[in-house]
Amino acid sequence: MKKLLLTLTLFITGVIANQVKAQTSPEFGIRGGINFASFSNSKQEVDSRRVGLLAGAYAVVPISGTSFSIQPEVLYTQKGAEINDVEIKFSYIEIPVLARIDFATERNLTPHLYLGPYAGINVNAEENPPAQGDIPLAEERANDFVYGLTVGGGIDMNSINIGLRYSYGLEEVFKIEGARNTAISIVAGYQF
Repeated sequence: MKKLLLTLTLFITGVIANQVKAQTSPEFGIRGGINFASFSNSKQEVDSRRVGLLAGAYAVVPISGTSFSIQPEVLYTQKGAEINDVEIKFSYIEIPVLARIDFATERNLTPHLYLGPYAGINVNAEENPPAQGDIPLAEERANDFVYGLTVGGGIDMNSINIGLRYSYGLEEVFKIEGARNTAISIVAGYQF
C-alpha cells in the first residue's frame, strides 16, 4: 500500500510539474478549520471524538482546457479520540494531493468536489492519563507515518472558500492496536 501511495503521489507531482511547465497559473491559498476526529477498526469502543484544529496552505493547479485541477495541500491537523476514559491525541503534518473538479455557474460561486490520497507525519502523540505499568507511552507505540484518503467538496465565492471533507486512514495509528484515524472536517480558506 505504501508503494501504491508513493507511486500515485509521484504521478500527481509529475502532472503538476507538467501543468506548470505548460504555463497554467496555479492559485495559492490558506485554509483552516475544525476536525471532529475518531478511530475506526478499534478493538475498543470509542467514547467520544476529539475536536481539533486543521490549518495550512494549498494550491489549485488547473489542467488546461478542463474543469479539473490538482489541489496539493500541506496541513497541520489534530486527530484522536477518547477510549475507556483515556484521551488519545495526535498531531500530524498531512500532505493531501487531491484531484478536483469545478462546476461552473452563472454567479461568482464555484462548487467543487475532490478526492485523493494523503500522507501524514506524526509530530506528537500523547495520552491522558498516560499508560501505566509495562505499557509503552503513546509516542513509543504510535506510527511515525500514516496515510489514507480524503474526499470532500466546497464552494468558492471569489477569494473565500468553505467546505466539508472526510478523511479515512488506511494505516494504523499505533503499531499493534488496529485503530485508524477518521475525521470529518469543516474548513474555510482564502485564495490569493
